[in-house]
Amino acid sequence: MGRGTGQLAVLFLVALSLLVVGVAGATAEAGDTTGNASMADDSERVRNATTDATAADTGGAVGTTPAQTNTITVEQEYRLTPGQPGRVDIQWQFTIPDNVGEISTRLPADATNPRKNGFEKTDDGYVWKRDDQSTTTPTLTYTTAVNETRESVSGPIGSDGEYLFVDTGDWALIEAERGPNFSLRYRDSEPAVVRTNTTAGDGVVGQSMVYLGPYAEYTRSAHDQQFRLVVPEAATLSPGRGAVFGTVTDASGRLRMGDRDRQVLMFAAPETIPWSVRGLQSGDRTFYAVADEPVDEPNNVWVHEYVHTRQDFETTTETRWVTEASAEYYAGLMTLEQGRIEFDDFRAYLSRGTYRQFSDVVLSDVSTWTGTGANYYTGALVTGELDRQLRLATDRSGQFEDVFRRFNQQSTAVSQSDLLDAVNAVGGAGPQRSARQYTETTEKPSVWSQDTHETAFAPLPARFTYALSPAGSDGLRVRGPYRNRTLGAEPLVTTETLVADINVTNVGGVEGSYSQPVTLDGEAIATLQGTLRGGASATETVERTFTAPGEYQLSVGPETLTVRVVEPGTATVRAVSTNKTTATVGENVSVRVDVRNDGDVPADGTITLEQDGTPFADRRVALDGGEVTTVTATARLTESGTTTFTAGASSVTVTVEEAPIATDGAGESTDSGESGPGFGVVGTLVALAALLLVGHRIE
Repeated sequence: MGRGTGQLAVLFLVALSLLVVGVAGATAEAGDTTGNASMADDSERVRNATTDATAADTGGAVGTTPAQTNTITVEQEYRLTPGQPGRVDIQWQFTIPDNVGEISTRLPADATNPRKNGFEKTDDGYVWKRDDQSTTTPTLTYTTAVNETRESVSGPIGSDGEYLFVDTGDWALIEAERGPNFSLRYRDSEPAVVRTNTTAGDGVVGQSMVYLGPYAEYTRSAHDQQFRLVVPEAATLSPGRGAVFGTVTDASGRLRMGDRDRQVLMFAAPETIPWSVRGLQSGDRTFYAVADEPVDEPNNVWVHEYVHTRQDFETTTETRWVTEASAEYYAGLMTLEQGRIEFDDFRAYLSRGTYRQFSDVVLSDVSTWTGTGANYYTGALVTGELDRQLRLATDRSGQFEDVFRRFNQQSTAVSQSDLLDAVNAVGGAGPQRSARQYTETTEKPSVWSQDTHETAFAPLPARFTYALSPAGSDGLRVRGPYRNRTLGAEPLVTTETLVADINVTNVGGVEGSYSQPVTLDGEAIATLQGTLRGGASATETVERTFTAPGEYQLSVGPETLTVRVVEPGTATVRAVSTNKTTATVGENVSVRVDVRNDGDVPADGTITLEQDGTPFADRRVALDGGEVTTVTATARLTESGTTTFTAGASSVTVTVEEAPIATDGAGESTDSGESGPGFGVVGTLVALAALLLVGHRIE
C-alpha cells in the first residue's frame, strides 16, 4: 500500500524595521568580508522557515551542512513516554548563530504539556530573544498523540485490525513529524538552516517513519541499492531476514523501470498489533511490512511495498488505479520468477480480478471501484494482460515496465491519454486498443494459460539500456588544473574535462552486441561497443574537454545530461606576510601570500608580488571553489629604512637596518682596512717583536 509524502516549502520574508540588539563587532583584516558590523546599522530581516525536507534515513542532517558558522541547527528529537501509550514527546532544540536576534515559532495545534527553555510564551506562540541571559540553544518540548487508525482496508493489502501507526509505550512505529515552522530576525547575511532528526534512546528515524525502542538492524547491498531492515525486539520475523533480503534484492535486479533509490529502509512491524494494513509505503524509500508476512505467496507484501518505492510519478483520477495495480501485479510476477510459487498460484492470483463483485468496475472511473479493492484485483489482471500483449507485439523486446519507465520520466501527472500513448509507443495500436477497452469499459481480460505465459514471458532477446551516472556519484568526475574529483551540481569551467561513466545493461535473456553513439548537442563524440550476455552489465567511460562556456546536452539513447560550462573566477589575495619584520641590509626575506577562491566555481589568476611598487615575482594559482593556497617569493634587502611588499589589496612593511660594524673590547674598530686575512700592519710588528723576545730567552 502506497502513501505519498508531499514536498514542503520554505518561505522567506523581508521586514522593513530595524533590529536594535547590539553585538560587539570583530575587526576584520584587509580583504575579509566576514567581519561583524553594528546591528543598529543593518536592516532587520525576517525569515519564515518551514521544514524544507525530511531527515535522511540515517537520521542525519538534511542536505549538506554549510561550511560556515552562520547556521541555525534545528534538531527534532523523539522520546517514548512509557506511562502514556499512544503519545510521544518531541523536543525541538535550536542552535543559534551570533547574528540572529530573535526566533518565533508555534507548537502544533494538538500539542500538550509544553515545556520551554530559553523561549518565552506569547499570544502567538513562543519567542526567543537574544539578551545577556539567553541561552543560544533554546528548546521547546511537547507531547503529541501519534496513534493513527482507520477502518480495515479493502484489497489484498488490507488486514482485520485498525492501526496504521501505533505507540505501545514500550515501542512505537509512527509517522515522522514535519518539524517546526519558525520566523527569525537577523543581521548581515541570511543564516542557513540545517535540520536533523534523532531519537532519545534506541530508535531509527526514516524519511517518513520513525521507530522508537530496542531493535536489531541488518543491511544488504545489491544493484546499487542498500537495503536496511529494522527488526524491533517485539517482532518475530517469520520469513527470516535472508528470505526478506532475497526477495526484495531479486526484484530490484529484475525491475527495469527507472532509477533506483540509493537506500531503502524496511521496518518489520511487530505482528502482535492489529494493523489495518499488511504493509505501508510512505515517502520515497521507506516502508513497513508486518513481520510475519511470507515471501512465498503471490501477494508478496515485501515486494509489493518495494515496487512502490520505484514509482516516481503522480496520477490523475483516471489513472489512480495504476499505483496499486502495478505493485500488486509485479509482486506476483517477481515471486513467480523467483521460483517461490507455481504458475497455478500466479494464475489463481490474477483471476481474482474477474470476480463478479467487480463486474461493474471501470478502472478509469474511480467512483465505480472506490472501497472495493478493484484497483488491486482487477488492476493487477489488466496490468498483466497489457504486459503480455506488449511482449508478444514486440517479440518480447517491449513490456509494461517500459510504460512504467515513461511514467517515471514524466514531470506532470499521468492522464488516461498519457497511458494510452505510452502503451502505443511501446507496443503499437493493438495493445493500445486493449488498454482502452480494459480501462474505459467494464470488460475484463481472461487469465492466460501456462503455455501462453511461456510464449510471452520466455527469456527476452538481447536488449540494452544505457544509464548516465548522476551528478554527485563516483561515475561523474571532473579533471583539470583546478580539481580532480567527483562532479556535483556545480558547473565545469573552460579547459576542464568531464569524465562520465555509462552503465550498459543487457536486460534481455540472451547474449547480444551493442553499438550506441554518445552525442554532444546532437553530434556524435563516441560510440559504445561490446557484447554482453543476458542480464549482464558493463561500464563505458566517455571524456570531453570543454573550451568555451555554454550549456551542452550529453546524450546516450534516451538519457541526457545537461553540462554547464562557465569561465573561471578570480582568485583573491587574503593576506601578505613575511618571515621577519626587522632585517638588515643584505639579508633575504621570504614573502608569503595567502590566496583564496571565494566563489563556487574554480578560479585562476597570476599573483604579482611588488616591493615598494616594483614587481619582483609572479605566481600562477588555480583553485577549486572555496579553496585556499599559499604562494611565496624571496626578496633581497639592499637599502636601509622601510620596504613594503604588496600583493593585491594587502601589504606588509619590513624595517631594514644597516649591518652592524664589529669592534674590539675598547670600542675601537677591529677592521684592518685590508681585504684579505692576516694581522694588519700593527699586528704584524707586535708579532715580530714577540718572536724576537722568545728567541732571546731561548738563547
